[in-house]
Amino acid sequence: LSKGLYSLRRRQAAAAAAAAATAATAAAAETTAATAAAVETTAAAAAATAAAEAVEEETPGEGQTARTAPEDYQR
Repeated sequence: LSKGLYSLRRRQAAAAAAAAATAATAAAAETTAATAAAVETTAAAAAATAAAEAVEEETPGEGQTARTAPEDYQR
């Protein structure tokens, strides 16, 4: 009887270890997906910032036109 009980406990421990490994794998997959999403978000923010800066460079300031921008009068 004790040999059968020992075998049962070993199988239960193995099943618990397998469940823990599965949970750890799922958590790692979620972390990887979250990291990928963060990288995509950062890239999108960088692209939006670059686009905004490009528009800002092309847009004359207040009271200026494209022809009278201060850069045209620098000596």
